[in-house]
Amino acid sequence: MICPDCNGEKEVAALVHIDGSCKMEMCKCFICEGSGEVPDEFYRYKEEGIKHRVERTNRGETLGQCAKRLGWRVSEVSALERGKKWKTPLWRET
Repeated sequence: MICPDCNGEKEVAALVHIDGSCKMEMCKCFICEGSGEVPDEFYRYKEEGIKHRVERTNRGETLGQCAKRLGWRVSEVSALERGKKWKTPLWRET
């Protein structure tokens, strides 16, 4: 299945901070890791991420609290909830 972020182009425009200034550069797509394709399960992971975020916020749990409970970095929990990191298992037992 074609990557929804880069549309199969393998790269995306990104704001990059270099030597005290910012500029737009083409970078390898974060979603497909430069392959231009995602597995068929991609949308399932995206839906599960949304479900996880709803359940977490209904519990009154912040991203930081959730990350600490799972032993993850905040960025990992955030990426999973946004469907941006489909290769990592979404649910972990603690």
